[in-house]
Amino acid sequence: PRSTPGPWPAVPSGGAAALHYDGSIRDAIEFFRPHAGGNGRSCATCHRPEDHFALTPKTVEARWQALQQRRQVDPTADDPLFRSIDADDFANDFTTLRTKALVRVTLPLPPNVKRADDAAATTVSVWRAVPTVVNAKFTGPYQNDGREPTLEAQALSAMRSHSEVSGDPATERLTRMAGFQRHLFSSARVKRMSRARDDGMLPPSADAPLGAPPAAAGPRRRP
Repeated sequence: PRSTPGPWPAVPSGGAAALHYDGSIRDAIEFFRPHAGGNGRSCATCHRPEDHFALTPKTVEARWQALQQRRQVDPTADDPLFRSIDADDFANDFTTLRTKALVRVTLPLPPNVKRADDAAATTVSVWRAVPTVVNAKFTGPYQNDGREPTLEAQALSAMRSHSEVSGDPATERLTRMAGFQRHLFSSARVKRMSRARDDGMLPPSADAPLGAPPAAAGPRRRP
């Protein structure tokens, strides 16, 4: 497909404007569209274009302050980034998210591992950052432990655990979310490498050509 401009708004230099996207508009729309039957989130709720499709404390705090201002006019104003399922320190305290941009994930414990504070527990909750999806085509398997083999599987897992969808989406939606990520690159050079790989070619070298080796130095003489 021919290159298309990103669907994100104008952002400062170094954000989404510096990236290269050569996928379809329909894939991009799916990445930004709130998940049906969920809690209002989309993939882009946490993977922010102004943060290179990751999430920074600066962005979180700006959204928090904007939300507080809106609530002065409309007490029911909402931002789906702030959801208790994974973003608060309990009791609607979002300090960790606001200061460190970390979200909470719950992982199953291996059968031979017990928690010191609760020996009967079968899961553990940990904090983690929101990773960028730029160049995600090359970084599988996904999650720190590699438990998700494909971008489609990772998207489905995120929809279940972070968007609280009431039912699994159609395969086409997962394909389009993954498609957006497979066509989002950090530079034109990385995009060319991707196309070369798809065509079965050796990727172009990222290094400058080597020059001739320096002439051998003669024996050193004492003065």
